[in-house]
Amino acid sequence: MRKATARLSGISPLSQGRYYDTKKGPGELDADYEIRTWRDRLHVNDAGNIVMPAMAFKNCLFAAAKYRGEKIPGIKGGQSTWTKHFDSGVLVFECPEVMLGNEPIKKEQADGEWFFVPSKGQRGGAKRVMKCFPFIPAGWEVSVEYVVIDDLITEEVFKRHLEAAGQFIGMGRFRPENGGFYGRFEVISMKWSE
Repeated sequence: MRKATARLSGISPLSQGRYYDTKKGPGELDADYEIRTWRDRLHVNDAGNIVMPAMAFKNCLFAAAKYRGEKIPGIKGGQSTWTKHFDSGVLVFECPEVMLGNEPIKKEQADGEWFFVPSKGQRGGAKRVMKCFPFIPAGWEVSVEYVVIDDLITEEVFKRHLEAAGQFIGMGRFRPENGGFYGRFEVISMKWSE
């Protein structure tokens, strides 16, 4: 088992769209509900700091391996790719805090962006409504500890896929994987330990 501790820096803004089920107040209008609750779309820890889900980092790497389709050298038949190795061979247990500079970002500090979007959240929906999504400007940072349990994944292979994840997959809402451009990041540093 190896660990890769990576410091990632956002080269584009970050937005989150977590599902929430905050109850409406008696007689509260939809627009008033949205104004009151839009920050509930953020992932936060017990201290009220914005975090990113641990599984999002694992899934981001898996999607990068799938996207790259890089074949594993030396494997019989030569057609096996890294996809299944990143899917089951890399874990992330902690939800890292999103930082701006050296400070974690509190839920109340997040800005919002208003969009006229399909009411059911699916492209092409006929009915549209105004929704507000949290917005964190480019320059956000996280420190993520990956646990690499697949012995085939070397430091070089891991870093190559992590860099591709930041460039082509991204994190959060409106990321490149889903046709957007938010959530892109670069690898500032990575420490690999056995």
